[in-house]
Amino acid sequence: EIEAVTRRAATLRDGSEGRSLLLRCDLGEFLVEGRLLGVCRDTRVVPRFSRLGRRAELATWVEHLLMLSAVGASLPNETHLVLRGSDAEADTVRYARVENAQAELRKLVELYARCRRAPLPIFERASRDFVEKERDKGVDAAIRVARTRFENMRRYQKHLAFVVGPDDPFLDDAWTEAFAESALELYSPMYDHRSES
Repeated sequence: EIEAVTRRAATLRDGSEGRSLLLRCDLGEFLVEGRLLGVCRDTRVVPRFSRLGRRAELATWVEHLLMLSAVGASLPNETHLVLRGSDAEADTVRYARVENAQAELRKLVELYARCRRAPLPIFERASRDFVEKERDKGVDAAIRVARTRFENMRRYQKHLAFVVGPDDPFLDDAWTEAFAESALELYSPMYDHRSES
């Protein structure tokens, strides 16, 4: 799997060597800064020994928005995240150009700031599953999928009992609505610009 990820990343770099850049974006009351690795001439290539649907995708999406929002350097418009697939072939997630990347980055930073003031019902796997299913099958099917994922998460993440209590939070309409809104706010823009190969 490591060799497959390495091969795929080298192919996407197309002979150019990835640079490491320190980028910053001033959003008024927020300053977003980060070091991005793998910035090539025409694309950014990010190899991660992780699977599809994991945290690396959201982190790379935020970095992609930073790359598109940074002022100064001439930077590529797309990012390729190379992930573990099979022994023979890696999976690749591509993030395309975003029309107003700075506005999207600002929304994510504001969402983060809101989470710091008061907790929002965002649960990584359940929230993401909700957005994936909502795009294909609608809200009702997405709620059922998210509820199942959340119950599975509660089995191996015991701290969730302290967060939401022992009862099913999806029985509370206000909680479910807040969960759906938060999930869509966090993941929908990523899915609008994401493709797999």
